[in-house]
Amino acid sequence: MANATSIDAAYQAGRVREGPRLEYSENNANYIEVPLIFDPVIREDLTTDFKCVVHNTLSFQMLHTTVKEAATFSWGIALAPLSLVFLVLGGMWMRRRHRHRTGKAYGLTTLKTGHQDV
Repeated sequence: MANATSIDAAYQAGRVREGPRLEYSENNANYIEVPLIFDPVIREDLTTDFKCVVHNTLSFQMLHTTVKEAATFSWGIALAPLSLVFLVLGGMWMRRRHRHRTGKAYGLTTLKTGHQDV
């Protein structure tokens, strides 16, 4: 079900449909699996309340599930340490270059002009 409506009624165009039913046993318990097939997943699906409802003459079970957006790679997070390395190496290069410049000292100097100020 999608938002308390059957999948067939909620998605009449067939963008979301039930896949093939798979029945299996594991650890002395019986299971039924019916996958939902999205073609394609859209942003609206992230807020849809999906429920799997199973009932027979002996029992009833309902399980909720949601569609979540997959984690994507963030270039900003990957490039932050790299830019820090370049910044440190650039600072070291500039400091080394500044130290090796001989004869280009900057500072206050006095000029001797040959006459005295009164």
